[in-house]
Amino acid sequence: MQNLRQLAQLLDTTFGDQRIIITLIGLLSAIVDNVPLVAASMGMYDPVSFPTDSLIWEYLAYCAELVEVF
Repeated sequence: MQNLRQLAQLLDTTFGDQRIIITLIGLLSAIVDNVPLVAASMGMYDPVSFPTDSLIWEYLAYCAELVEVF
């Protein structure tokens, strides 16, 4: 779990915008199955900082599902 949070911090400092990070995760889900990728994303971001129905979770669901449709 700690490694996932470190990855989240690295992505935050590298890109700075949650929408870009989630878009990259969505594109990655075209290559890697989106279920483990979304599960890893849930471990990367703290549910206290990002509660249910926050933009990050809605956009992640949208990106992961949209890529799978195509």
